[in-house]
Amino acid sequence: MGKPKFILFSLFFATCFYSFTLASYNLDTPLSNMVRDQIKLEMQASLFYQTYGHYFESSDQALHGFAKYFTDQSLEEKKHADKLMTYLNQRNVQVKTLSEVPEFCPKLKFKKLCNFITGNKTKSDLNIDIPLTAVQNAIDLEEKVFDELEKIADGSDAQLSHFIEHEYLDEQIESIKELKDYETQLTKINGSYIGVLLLDRWLMEGKQNKL
Repeated sequence: MGKPKFILFSLFFATCFYSFTLASYNLDTPLSNMVRDQIKLEMQASLFYQTYGHYFESSDQALHGFAKYFTDQSLEEKKHADKLMTYLNQRNVQVKTLSEVPEFCPKLKFKKLCNFITGNKTKSDLNIDIPLTAVQNAIDLEEKVFDELEKIADGSDAQLSHFIEHEYLDEQIESIKELKDYETQLTKINGSYIGVLLLDRWLMEGKQNKL
């Protein structure tokens, strides 16, 4: 092979190799859009928890343990969104400006509390067990987040699947289990104010709660 042909062959090989590497490194458009949608959902969850946290902080409820729990969850969801945005940058994908976070209430199984907190209903419509309903709303939200994360980690991009499985899915399972434990405890309390105050105190202290 002559030197000019060798040089052309080398350039052709390098171009093909670079294209292959770039295609493997860059995240494809459908997956990029799924990650962006997940960022919106995480931010939506953060606002949802923030709103519930301030509701329990109000004098109408004065359940500061529940307020702390939901506020901590809000910060955690924001961290999840930040981590996904950093990941997109690592995979050479533009994060882009987030669109307005839509209201989450219509997606919930038990909408009354969410509708009341966001101003869509009057207090007379709120004939429910408020702490229990709040926890059930949180379970609903976390299960929806888990379902969407599973769709992203479907194996079509091995590295992305690894990232989601190790950074998100395990934590989601733990959060759902914790919330389901609270749901069981609140169901057994059956509206007892003393029981709710005891659980609220434990939430404030950040303990594992078993009644």
